[in-house]
Amino acid sequence: MQERTRTTYGEKVDAETSGMEILFENHCWSKIMGWCRAANSEVSGVGMVRIEDGEYGTGKTKMVVYDVYLPRQACSSGFTELDDDAVSRLNHKLFKKGRDLSQMRLWWHTHYNFGVFWSGTDVDTSQTMVRSNGDWLLSVVINQKGDYRAKVDMVKPVPVSLDNLTLGLCRNKFKHKRKRNFKSDINKWVRPYVSPGVSPMESKWKDIVHS
Repeated sequence: MQERTRTTYGEKVDAETSGMEILFENHCWSKIMGWCRAANSEVSGVGMVRIEDGEYGTGKTKMVVYDVYLPRQACSSGFTELDDDAVSRLNHKLFKKGRDLSQMRLWWHTHYNFGVFWSGTDVDTSQTMVRSNGDWLLSVVINQKGDYRAKVDMVKPVPVSLDNLTLGLCRNKFKHKRKRNFKSDINKWVRPYVSPGVSPMESKWKDIVHS
């Protein structure tokens, strides 16, 4: 993954000086790429991010994505909409397991076989989500070729968007099964988007999320 620059509002800063390193545990990157390539549409999801101190003397902070989820959703080749009820029940499920919901800081989505960029809808979604948690959000968009774009939006102490950030990979902290059927996941959790006026969520699905 090549070094890039980050963009704030009206200012570009070398990513090396950002004091921020963003890493995906290998299993998380494999999942979102697997789901991306298995779908004939956009898909999206959320994920957990922990904050770690970087190596001594570097002055950097690490954001490590350590779990990702594919909630129930409706999608088309240029649109993806998470089911709000499914996301709420996912949060409840994780809370009952003792997970720290304040670490639900990742929103990821795909652009199918198109380029990676922030559409107007993407910007609106990330801004809504970061205002909802009142702090910060990591957003990542990928496509089937493996291209990506990443940004961090913050609302405290002042609103700032750090764009075009570089991503890296790291070892899994815990063991994860290596083989999974991504096509089966897509068939189970993703439904075609239906035009407004007809709810795409009317059909009953067995569960709410796949992680």
